[in-house]
Amino acid sequence: MKIGNVLKIIGALVILVWVADSMMTIWYEQPRPDLKSTTQESVRYAGVIHVHSRYSDGSGTIEQIIRAAHTADLDFLVMTDHSTLQPLIDGYQGYHNDLLVLIGEEVNTSAGHLLALGLDHHVEQQGDEGLPALLDSIDSAGGLAILAHPAGRRPWTAWPVRPVHGIEILNADTAWRDDHPLEWIRVLLFLWFMPEGALNSLIDRPDEAINRWQTLAQQQHLVGIGSVDAHARIPLWGDQSLQFPSYARMFGLLRTYVVLDSALSGAEVPDRQQILDALRNGQCYIAVDSYEEASQFDFELQVDDTSFNMGSHVVFQQGAQVRVKAPSSGAVLVRLYRNGQQIVEVSAQDMVYDLSEPGVYHAEAYQVRPRLFGSEEARLWIISNPIWVEE
Repeated sequence: MKIGNVLKIIGALVILVWVADSMMTIWYEQPRPDLKSTTQESVRYAGVIHVHSRYSDGSGTIEQIIRAAHTADLDFLVMTDHSTLQPLIDGYQGYHNDLLVLIGEEVNTSAGHLLALGLDHHVEQQGDEGLPALLDSIDSAGGLAILAHPAGRRPWTAWPVRPVHGIEILNADTAWRDDHPLEWIRVLLFLWFMPEGALNSLIDRPDEAINRWQTLAQQQHLVGIGSVDAHARIPLWGDQSLQFPSYARMFGLLRTYVVLDSALSGAEVPDRQQILDALRNGQCYIAVDSYEEASQFDFELQVDDTSFNMGSHVVFQQGAQVRVKAPSSGAVLVRLYRNGQQIVEVSAQDMVYDLSEPGVYHAEAYQVRPRLFGSEEARLWIISNPIWVEE
């Protein structure tokens, strides 16, 4: 047999194996069935943060986005169009049936983009040296400043930075842009047959953003936020664009859960403040919900008979325990981190760990997914916010 024919056969076999491996990878990235809800002491609300509409560079109207949020069964939705609060002026903030819509904006600064939430007026940086004044104005007005896609296409460049309240550690748009072209080819091959699995395969642990967050969190109270950064728009040529991925698809992919001590009342003003306070305090966690709904996740510190939730600052005591619960219908891996360094890993849905020293503790949960030829891969599912255990 000629060398050329042998090479063709080898090439065909390589392509066949790659296609088979790609198909099985996407298949194993499909959603798991959700567990039946159980009673919990605290109340969880699922929402999405960082959404763009036609008020800036998104493809959808606010009405279309609200319909997509209803389809995705969201509890709250945070709109952040570029450099405008016009949706607020036009009356879109508030309840739309059982969906609470909050209007913020994405602000362009000399150091990158940030989300400004909880304000009733537009803000912008004044001059090249105006960033500190901008951050102070947001903080003094009771708003939240959240650094957007700090390791993305427009990375944040001013470190350290204060006062800021949060940082996007998982941004769906950034996660996709970081993937290898072969991964995108794999996704495009199977997107129309297994859309959830295809999009899930593009989400990886954002190491750079998490490392930055954990370094800063040792110096200040800084909340980790998960954002969809949804536009439902891929520019093509001229004014033409592809409305992909859809808002509904994005809203089912990545969510931020807030953890409240009591249920929302159904009144706009106090409920809006409860959501913003939970985000400010770090009473929230991030979930790739297209793997499996993560409403039953829990991460707390137990000291004697007292439990402390995410976002708490607690003085270290002997006998303190960290407890993690990540209920799932399949295999789960739970990792506990101190000051950004992994200190323990268990192949279980529950973890109890005795603390021996102060530090900034957070937990991550991974879904164990099969791969071709009997191997397995731990896929990021949940990232908690920290509990600060202080001296």
